[in-house]
Amino acid sequence: MATRRDRFDDIVRDVAEELDLVLEPRGLVVEYAAMDIPLDLGPAWAPEVPLARTIPATKSTPARVIAFRRPMEARAASQSGLTQLVRSALSAEISSLFAIPIDELAGPEGFDDDY
Repeated sequence: MATRRDRFDDIVRDVAEELDLVLEPRGLVVEYAAMDIPLDLGPAWAPEVPLARTIPATKSTPARVIAFRRPMEARAASQSGLTQLVRSALSAEISSLFAIPIDELAGPEGFDDDY
C-alpha cells in the first residue's frame, strides 16, 4: 500500500516529466525533489510556508526545484487538486528560474485554482 509520501513523490515525478518536455528541447536541465516540509524557514518566510523552492545551479550541479508535501497537502481539497497545486507550484518556480512564460508550462490540463 502506497503512503501519502509515495503518492506525493509520484505526483512530483509525473509533473516533472511534463515540465521536462518543455525544458529539454531548450537545453535546460532541472533536478526535482520532494520534502515533507522546508527545514530552514527563518523569519524571511513568516508567516507563510512555501509550497516549493528553487536552489540555483552551480558550476557542478543543475538547479533543483523542491516541492514541499505537507504544505501542499494542507491546501489541496482533493487528490486531483494536489496534482494541480504541485503543477502550479513547480511551474511557477521554473517560470521564475528560466523566465519562461507560465502559460508555456501549463501542461495538457492547464492551471486550475480549485485546489
